[in-house]
Amino acid sequence: MLNLRPFQKEDTPQVIALWQRCGLVHVNNDPAKDIFRKSKVRPDLFIVGLFEEEIVASVMVGYEGHRGWINYLAVSPDHQRKGYGRLLMDEAERLLLKEGWHNNHHRYQSATRNGFYWWEFDPTYYGLKMLSWTGLIWGLKPVPASIYAEAEKLKQREEPGPVPQ
Repeated sequence: MLNLRPFQKEDTPQVIALWQRCGLVHVNNDPAKDIFRKSKVRPDLFIVGLFEEEIVASVMVGYEGHRGWINYLAVSPDHQRKGYGRLLMDEAERLLLKEGWHNNHHRYQSATRNGFYWWEFDPTYYGLKMLSWTGLIWGLKPVPASIYAEAEKLKQREEPGPVPQ
């Protein structure tokens, strides 16, 4: 089982080795510098996954008040296809939702719509919908009901109760 926890400074060598095994380190980025920078800005959004005390997964999450960013999503090749990537993404989404993240397109990327509700105007969706009527494109994916249900639950948790008098 994979255990998730926030990154700690002493994790640096294992995390860099993981990123190297996953092919995430390139000439243009210095992973040690990226880790140092993340330690200065929202280090709580840098998560590692441990399997028997070994770091086998990581995700560096960013949030600037509107959009959530996923960087260095990594699962060791020896531990892929076990659902660890999905587990990391679920945790990243949980952390972002807690921050107030609301960019729906990143929440469910397979949906055709960028705006999930009528007030989230999405002209691209309407153009794609018209093209589907002509038969030029097909297979437009709707937003799953489970996503709307999840949003409703979150909204209910955030709404304040009655004000005591």
